[in-house]
Amino acid sequence: MARRPIDQTRVEQFLATSSTATLAAFLDLPLNKLTYLLYGVRKEQRYREFSIRKRSGEGRVIRAPVKPLKQLQRALADVLVEIHKPRNCVYGYVRERGIRENAALHKNQRWILRVDLKDFFPSINFGRVRGIFLARPFSFQPDVATALAQLTTIGNELPQGAPTSPVISNLICHRLDRILSEIASKYRCFYSRYADDLVFSTARRQFPLSLAYLEQSQDATLTRIGDELKAAILKEGFIENERKLALRGRNSRQLCTGLVVNQRPNVKRDYVRQIRTMLYTWGKFGLEGAGRTFFERFDTRNRVTPPRPEGFRYVVRGRIQFLGSVKGWDDRVYMQLATRLSSLDPSFNAPRIASARARVTVWAEGASDHKHLRAALSYFQSKNEYTQIELEVSQSNNTRGSGELLAMCRSYAETAQRQACVFVFDRDEPKVVPDVTETGKNFKTWGNRVYSFSIPAPSHRADNPEVCIEMYYKDGELTRSDTSGRRIFLRNEFDDGGVHLSRKFVYRTPKRTAFIVDSDVVDIKTSKNVALPKSDFAKYVGDQVRPFDAMDFEAFRAIFEVIAEIAFEDAKLAVLPV
Repeated sequence: MARRPIDQTRVEQFLATSSTATLAAFLDLPLNKLTYLLYGVRKEQRYREFSIRKRSGEGRVIRAPVKPLKQLQRALADVLVEIHKPRNCVYGYVRERGIRENAALHKNQRWILRVDLKDFFPSINFGRVRGIFLARPFSFQPDVATALAQLTTIGNELPQGAPTSPVISNLICHRLDRILSEIASKYRCFYSRYADDLVFSTARRQFPLSLAYLEQSQDATLTRIGDELKAAILKEGFIENERKLALRGRNSRQLCTGLVVNQRPNVKRDYVRQIRTMLYTWGKFGLEGAGRTFFERFDTRNRVTPPRPEGFRYVVRGRIQFLGSVKGWDDRVYMQLATRLSSLDPSFNAPRIASARARVTVWAEGASDHKHLRAALSYFQSKNEYTQIELEVSQSNNTRGSGELLAMCRSYAETAQRQACVFVFDRDEPKVVPDVTETGKNFKTWGNRVYSFSIPAPSHRADNPEVCIEMYYKDGELTRSDTSGRRIFLRNEFDDGGVHLSRKFVYRTPKRTAFIVDSDVVDIKTSKNVALPKSDFAKYVGDQVRPFDAMDFEAFRAIFEVIAEIAFEDAKLAVLPV
């Protein structure tokens, strides 16, 4: 789940829903429109139904909600994700967890059991969904629970293709996950669930017979589910897919959510061969020729709209990026393939996408600047962006001012460094910018793996591009008050004499050159200093202390684009040709 956390007040409003009228208000709909959507629109008009072919050759029915319903479901999904706290064993549809993290749990084990739940979404019916909304933590009135169940189900089942279905399925499985975790613990096994895929693993010599066992037949060795595990799954309203049961020892290829886990999470060998073949075909026959062949001969799944040959570029990009996310952004194979793709596809943003997993040591002008960078990077990486960057902050990051930082940059450039060293300068001193950024580039290369740049001006500061890092936040966020009533002030809030425009505060030592005022602001009535130091503001942001726990970091994207570009230039000399 890559969505950004929503405002906590939205969660409180949702949990306070007491009737369909308040539900309509939460969804920003007139009550009559919500009623019409619930009872006036025929079921077949709510969803667009189609089938896609699975790898097994069978069809999977997808029910995609029409746009008005989809928008409501997205709003509900956002708030449900904030309310539901999935157990540690759940890796599907959960922020900062995915198939790689799921696979890593089961790496290098003696035995791995994979259990697939049959007809996972269809087996979750209207009554079960309604029951979830009647129970804690929601405890909604029956009419509200009924309305929510009607908004999120179709034909007495949870539709695969609706934005709300993933989080609702996790809510439904909350008790199942607890029961199976307890069973796994009893038999000294690891357990995880990714949607409908259950995985158990153990280092024990004998796999617990209560979970599964191998049965020898004339033609093959079959996996049979154990009585205790089967009973637990049935009790929670599910049934295992016997055709997909698989118990594998370490001498066999062990798979977990499609990744090989015998030693560490890795892709299948065929996956890399296929990418190499796709790149070779693209280079020999061009994008259109390679795309036409691919969609006509290999990827023949039925789609709502026929794929255009140009779509081949995004298939290749996706596969290479998936490879990097699994093997690591510094993996040599990934770097080879990404570099080859960048030579075939000029629109492929190699500096941002194809850079290696890079440890970058950062120095900045202010002692607290690195806290903002860490917080922003954490936000982007939770969305699976800039995951190739690993920031390190020097223990000596106590510089003050651009002059001292520039001197340090020059000093470091005189000797070889073990990793990229990036010196980040504010843009509030225009005379420094030419010294730290090369003409026609976003940064300056000093040699010996030392780089520097001046932070780009964010779009909301276009009227005054001379900025420091705190000004990457918008004014409404930058001037929030903490629980003691302290806040950061902007210099333009005071007149030349230091009197605040509201006439409530006085800036005792007004400095014309300051953009940020974080000291010596006094409340006229109480004579109390109400300025929030920048160091405290940075700590609040980094620790996600309310009301600084939902900051908008999107403007920081400009900084990390430059750091990613530096990381790529620093690493590309080590890349071998494909």
